[in-house]
Amino acid sequence: MTRFIVRRVLQGLIVLWIVTTTTFVLIRVAPGGPAILADPKLSPTERHAIEERLGLDQPLPVQYLAWHRNLLRGDLGRPAPRNRREDARPGVEERNKGGG
Repeated sequence: MTRFIVRRVLQGLIVLWIVTTTTFVLIRVAPGGPAILADPKLSPTERHAIEERLGLDQPLPVQYLAWHRNLLRGDLGRPAPRNRREDARPGVEERNKGGG
């Protein structure tokens, strides 16, 4: 029974590694790179600044190791910005203030 559990855990780790590596590669080969995924309308200067801030100007092996180190820490990155137009409905602001 212990052997079965150990084998399943190892298989799960292999699958997890394959999924995370595939995700890393797909994000890197996306047209325009990872920075353009944030906002396709970015200027080249803004895109370069984001790439520097996120460490995307580093060699791929360094980025890959940082990716896995962050995953092991539970750091999945910053949340995507929310579209604030959805909160522009009438009455939302009043309800959030407790007055409506």
